[in-house]
Amino acid sequence: MSAAPSDDNSTSAESSESEPTPTADDKTAAADNVVSPEAGVETVPDEEPDQAAGTAPTTSNAADQVSIPEARSGEAVTLTEENFSVVVPQPPRRRKPGPGLAEALLWVFGLLVVQLAAGAGVVLLIVIYYGTSLGGQNLLRLAQDPIRIQQLVSEQMLSLFCGVQGAFLVAAVVAAYFRLGRNRRLNLPLTAIPLRHCLLLGLLILPLMLFCDQLHRLAGQLWNSLVTQGSQFEELGRYDTAREIARLAEDASLPLLLVLVALIPAVAEELVFRGVIGRGLVARRGVLFGVLATSTLFAIVHLNPAHAFTLMPLAICMHLVYLATRSFWAPMAIHFVNNTLAIVALKMMSENPEALEQLTPAPPDPALFLMSGCSMVLLACLLWQTRVQYHLPGGGIWDPGYPSAEIPPESVGAVRRCRQTANWFVVVAMLSFLAFVGTWLYYAAWP
Repeated sequence: MSAAPSDDNSTSAESSESEPTPTADDKTAAADNVVSPEAGVETVPDEEPDQAAGTAPTTSNAADQVSIPEARSGEAVTLTEENFSVVVPQPPRRRKPGPGLAEALLWVFGLLVVQLAAGAGVVLLIVIYYGTSLGGQNLLRLAQDPIRIQQLVSEQMLSLFCGVQGAFLVAAVVAAYFRLGRNRRLNLPLTAIPLRHCLLLGLLILPLMLFCDQLHRLAGQLWNSLVTQGSQFEELGRYDTAREIARLAEDASLPLLLVLVALIPAVAEELVFRGVIGRGLVARRGVLFGVLATSTLFAIVHLNPAHAFTLMPLAICMHLVYLATRSFWAPMAIHFVNNTLAIVALKMMSENPEALEQLTPAPPDPALFLMSGCSMVLLACLLWQTRVQYHLPGGGIWDPGYPSAEIPPESVGAVRRCRQTANWFVVVAMLSFLAFVGTWLYYAAWP
C-alpha cells in the first residue's frame, strides 16, 4: 500500500500543469507586446526625405527595437524593466538643399549664356530674313557687312528683346522645375500672403523705391566721376538699362513693355535667384551670407555697375520678404511693381526726346534719402519680426533643419501663424513711415 502524496508535491504538480514552460513563439509574442517604460514608439512607414521634413524618423517593426535577454534551455524568462530595453534610432540629419556657391556661379553663367545665345539666334534670323528678301548674293554681302548688320539690329531692337526675354523665361522655368525636385510645391510655396504682411508690403514698397532712386542718383554721380578719369570705366558702363528701355519704349506699347520688362523678369529672375540659388545658399550658409550672396549675384547680372549697386537694397528686401512670408508671390509682387512704375516713368519720358537725351541722374536729396532709408529698414525689420511660422499639433514649431521658406507637408498638420512683436516697435515703424511721407510730400510740393 503506497502512502498518499504530500500537500507540497501536489501543489508543485498542479503548478507545473497550470504554468507550462514558454516556447520560442511565446517569447517573440511577448516581445511584440512590450511597450517601453520611457515612451511609446509609434511605427509608421518610412517617408521620403523631402516628405518627412521636420518629422521624426520611424521604423517598420517595434520588435526590431526590443532587446530580449538570452535564456538557457528549459528556463522561462520574465521580461521586466530591468532586463529589456528599447533602442530608438537617432533621427538622420536631412541633407541641406543646393545649390552651393560653386553651382550658384554656374547658374549665373548659364543665365548669361542663354541670353547671349538667344540674342545671337535672333540676330541670325534677322540677317537671314533680310538677306533672302534681297537675293542669294546680297545675303553673302550682308553677312560680310557688320555695319549694316548693326543697323538692322538697331531697327529690330524690339524683336531682339522679345526673343531674349522669351528664351530667358523658358530656360528659367524648365531649369527651376527640375532643380527643385519632386516636392517643388513645398520647396517653392505659392501660398496666400497673410493680411498683415500685405499691409506691410504696401507700406514698404514706396520708401524702398524712393531709397533706391536716391541711391541711383548718388551712384550715378560717383560713376560719372570715375568715367571722366579713365576710358576703361567708360567701357564698363556703356550699357545703360534705363536708356535702352526708354528707347525701346518709343516703338513698343505700354502693355507689351509691361510683359517684357515687368512680368517676365518678375517670374524668371525670382525663380532663378530667390527660388533656386537663394534657397541653397541660405540653407547651407545661413540667412545673412545667403541673402547677401544671392543679392550680389542678382545685381551683377544687370551689368551696369551703377545700376547693380542701386539694386542691392531691392534684392535684399525681396529675399527677406520671401523668407518672412513664406510665399513666392511676395518677392514677385515687389519686383513687378518696381519695374512697372519704372516703365511707366520711362514711357512718359520717351514721348519727350529732349528729356530722353538728357537722362542723367539728379543730385540726391539728403533728407529724403535718410528718411526713406530709415522707414525702409524699420518696416523690413517689422516684417521679419512677424514672420510666418508653422506650429505643430503637439506643440513646437516645424523646422526643416535649416533656414528656409519651405512649408511642411499637409500630413504634418501644422498651422500657419505670424510671430508676435512688441507694440512699441510697431509704433516706431509707423512713425518713421509718417515722417518719410511728410518729407516726400515736402520735396514734391517744393522741389
